[in-house]
Amino acid sequence: MLLSLISDPANFINDRGLSYGHGVFETLLLSDSKLPLQHFHIKRLIAGALAIGIPVDEAQLNHFLETILEEAFENKVFSGVVKILITAGESDCGYRAPLAISPKFFYKVTSVTNLKRSTTKVGVNLTICNHRLSKNRKLAGIKHLNRLDQVIGSNELNGTDFYDGIMLDEDGHIIETTCANIFIKSKTIGWITPELSSSGVAGVLREILIEDIFNRIKTNVSVRAIKLESLNKSDEIFICNSIRGIIPIVEIESLGKTIFRSSSIGINTQDIEKNLGETYPCFLK
Repeated sequence: MLLSLISDPANFINDRGLSYGHGVFETLLLSDSKLPLQHFHIKRLIAGALAIGIPVDEAQLNHFLETILEEAFENKVFSGVVKILITAGESDCGYRAPLAISPKFFYKVTSVTNLKRSTTKVGVNLTICNHRLSKNRKLAGIKHLNRLDQVIGSNELNGTDFYDGIMLDEDGHIIETTCANIFIKSKTIGWITPELSSSGVAGVLREILIEDIFNRIKTNVSVRAIKLESLNKSDEIFICNSIRGIIPIVEIESLGKTIFRSSSIGINTQDIEKNLGETYPCFLK
C-alpha cells in the first residue's frame, strides 16, 4: 500500500492519526545533512506501524527520507531534527479502520544548532512524576501517537527547574523519563535498565547501548523490573535519547527529598559516552 506524502496538510480532520492516535512517529537527528541512525528508526517505525495495523513500504519510506534530506539541504538546513509521522489515513466516523488502509506520511524539519550538549559535562537533575504510566502489553515499546501519559507527566515540570521527570508504572516500577530511557548503575548488580514489556517506549539509543556499546566496553547490562527504591542504592545514573545522546544525572528529588545525588559524573558513564561518540560522532557535536 502506497503512502501519501503530505508536508503541509491544510485539513485532515478525518485523519485517524488526529482523531484516534492511530499512527506512529519517529524523531531523527539530522547531522551534517545525514540521518546517522536512520536504519534503527526505520526498523522501529515499520514494526510499530505493523503492530497497529498500518502497512508500510520500507523502500518507499527510505525514498521519502532521501527527498526530505535533499529539501533540507536546498534550504541550508544541515543539522537539526527530522520528525516523521505515519497515520492510518482517513476514514469515516467510528473507531473501526477501513479494510484497505491508505497510510499518510507527514514530516517536519527543524533547524537546531544547540542541542544542549553542555548538559553532558555537568549533569542534570530529575524529579519523580506523580502521573503513572498506564500498562498495555499490546502497545508497550511502540512510539505510537497517543502520548497523553508523557504530556501529563511533562506538564508537572512547568514552573520547576527540573530537566525531566522519571515516570513510574501503576506498580511503582521505574519505566523511563518523559522523553528518554534510563540506565542505572546499581552498587550491587551493576548496570540495569527497565524492562518495557507493559509500558514505555523502547528507544533507538537504548537499543544501540544494550546491543553494541556495552559490549564494546565489555560491560554487562541487565534489563529488569526496577523499583523506585533502587535509586538509593545507585552509583551512577544517566538518561538517553537519539537526539540528545547520553545525559548524566547528578540529583533526583522525590516529594521534596533528595533520593540520589552525585558530586560528579561517574567514570563509567564517561566511558560509555566516549565509546558512543567514537562509534557515532554525531553525539560529539
